[in-house]
Amino acid sequence: MLTTLALALVTWTCLLLIDQALPGRMGHAGAANPAGRLIAAARTLGLFLITAGAVGNASTGEHLGQDIANVAMSAGVAFVLFQLIVQAGLRLLASGRVTTALQNGNLAIATLVTGHIVATGILGGALCGSRTLGELGLSVTFVAIAQVSLHLLVWLFRRLTAYDDVDQALRGNIAAGVAHAGLQIALALLIARAADGPFVDWGTALGEYGLALAEGLLVYPLRQFLVPVLLLRQRPALFGGALDKAIGDDRDVGVGAMEAVTYVGAALLLRTLG
Repeated sequence: MLTTLALALVTWTCLLLIDQALPGRMGHAGAANPAGRLIAAARTLGLFLITAGAVGNASTGEHLGQDIANVAMSAGVAFVLFQLIVQAGLRLLASGRVTTALQNGNLAIATLVTGHIVATGILGGALCGSRTLGELGLSVTFVAIAQVSLHLLVWLFRRLTAYDDVDQALRGNIAAGVAHAGLQIALALLIARAADGPFVDWGTALGEYGLALAEGLLVYPLRQFLVPVLLLRQRPALFGGALDKAIGDDRDVGVGAMEAVTYVGAALLLRTLG
């Protein structure tokens, strides 16, 4: 136990130091505004998630030297994927406008980006724990599939809202940023669960992945019926409705937080039961 903990602390510290040394990285603890520090906090959490996955999945506790090599390989690959995916995802989210918004101290877009970073860390940590090169190749493939799935589900979600949540966040709507961050984290939890399990063959793996991934569609009834009726005491709607008005028009951060925690809570419940 103590050896594993020491390995985890050393791994996380190394990843953190490398991350802080990267030129032009987005977000740092010494940023001049809270938005930059919020991004730094998300990156730090992402590194914890990567470390937990690498140490938990790649080490056996039998041979320290082999465990160090396996953890270094898994954590290193996960770290590189984390950096690449975060940057690529930000370009997809707002066509390059995120950096300018963060430099201007836009806390709403920082909150939204935080969800993207944490979701990336969840997937990287869950899927990048390998003990052989063959397992590593499968891990990288599933991370790619998981990321495509995440962006597809987020895109489908954005068809449910009467407002553009990214555009709202760029305009300073923190409620939209909080709700979107919760959605991304919840979907990442479900996708990581869907991709988890022993690999038999590609047909079986992708079939089981698709069935489990269908749970992500639960965000629709949660958003349109459960949150408005049980939490807001409003009428449900197939599209738009009280939730869209509260977040898109009224910019109610409390409602955005209700929506976010409902997504994350439901995802954690499904992971526990499944």
